[in-house]
Amino acid sequence: MHCIPCVLMWKMLKMADLTEKETCCIRWQINCGSDSTCKDKTLRRRYHWYTTPIIQALEERSMDFANLRRFLDNMALKRTPGNAVEVYLNGKSVFRYEAGYSNLESKTPLNGKEMYNIYSCSKIATVVAGAQLLEQGYFLLNEPLYAYIPEFKRMYVKDATGNLKEAENPITIGDLFSMTAGFTYDLNSHGFQKARELTKGKMDTVKTIKCVATDPLSFEPGSHWKYSICHDVLAALVSVISGKKFRNYVKDNIFNPLEMNESVYHQTKETLERTAPQYCFVSGEKAVQSI
Repeated sequence: MHCIPCVLMWKMLKMADLTEKETCCIRWQINCGSDSTCKDKTLRRRYHWYTTPIIQALEERSMDFANLRRFLDNMALKRTPGNAVEVYLNGKSVFRYEAGYSNLESKTPLNGKEMYNIYSCSKIATVVAGAQLLEQGYFLLNEPLYAYIPEFKRMYVKDATGNLKEAENPITIGDLFSMTAGFTYDLNSHGFQKARELTKGKMDTVKTIKCVATDPLSFEPGSHWKYSICHDVLAALVSVISGKKFRNYVKDNIFNPLEMNESVYHQTKETLERTAPQYCFVSGEKAVQSI
């Protein structure tokens, strides 16, 4: 005699496309034999355990990506020369699709082997790198940034009238994570210009950020939020604490362990040849142009 949940599981088994091993394992759990087993906490734990693979199989089987495929096709025709997407569920790829061209001028179709510039999507790796060092006890979020990069010890804030005053609060490491440090995204500031001259255009992470420390802040650290170079400064902090170039730290501690073998911070001849050209959509002209 089976309990009601067990009967439901048998019905779900018929709907799910499970392997023989999964089915046998679930069947062993469902064959509880008596109502007494089904009334205690053990069954509830079992119930969660053996429904999981069934639900996962049903999710994968019921997914329909026709609308997403249609959207990508339309985007390739009307707005972006080419686009690609891959969907993962429970660590497994369940949908992959490319639409349009990797090179609009030569009409080269996307083939799934292209590489792309991802710009600020790289901030995810930067924050993970910082979080790793935080978890390993290298710093506290409320520690001042100048404890590790002394150039940030004495900062100034520029008010709305252009006047400068010394910042009342130090920039904390937590401010870097949350983008509340007071930085901007002015890549033509005096500090960035100085960094270009000092590094001859190579823009070494730590040297560049030390130059940027001479620029005034746009608001008092910790007072509010602004999208800015905070995560670039965090990358410099990771480099200073780890003693590695930031790109090497990320490769050793994030990309390699995750087998992200085609993710890089600095292009090589090989990656440049595989990187798809970049385009932008000009809304007023409703046209696409290369960057």
